[in-house]
Amino acid sequence: MSFFEKIDQTVFLWINESVGRFSLLDQFAELAASDYLIPVAISLVLLGLWFSGDTSSSRTTNQFAVMTAIVAVVIANLVVEASNEVFFRARPYEILDSNVLFYKPTDSSFPSNPTAVGLAMGLSVWFWNKKPGRILIVIALLLGIARVYVGVCYPFDVVGGATIALGATLLSKRLLTRFQLLPLTLLRSVRSIFLA
Repeated sequence: MSFFEKIDQTVFLWINESVGRFSLLDQFAELAASDYLIPVAISLVLLGLWFSGDTSSSRTTNQFAVMTAIVAVVIANLVVEASNEVFFRARPYEILDSNVLFYKPTDSSFPSNPTAVGLAMGLSVWFWNKKPGRILIVIALLLGIARVYVGVCYPFDVVGGATIALGATLLSKRLLTRFQLLPLTLLRSVRSIFLA
């Protein structure tokens, strides 16, 4: 076992040992770690951002944030999928004596796909609109921490997902700003049918 694996397991067990001590925290963590609550909440914020903005310029900025998020999520998912094809890491409950408050996923523990997707959306918004972006980043980090708490991810899995999210977001933003004609044409088209 490597030095990093020992640290990862130690931090995981330290976080996970609290399971069962505080029922409200357990219930909150189960809800936060679910595949639906936080990803759907972030998606609804993106939908709201798409249609929000006091001026045409601020609305366009918000729409670029949403398009950046969509492209970043696609990139992040592709990187996670490719990573899973090359490297498989067993889940903590398969190796350690831990507390599991969640269903037991069978895919690779590393990197954390929910963290990669959630942070890709949050970081994408943050690059264009700081205030909602900060809130989404905190919510996405909460998702990652909750997945460690409920016993389905290691801390370094979350760090790996966050790293992928950052890279995917930077690439997505660069693509959309470098090739602005495509997203601007898309915006003009959807505005003509009142969808933006």
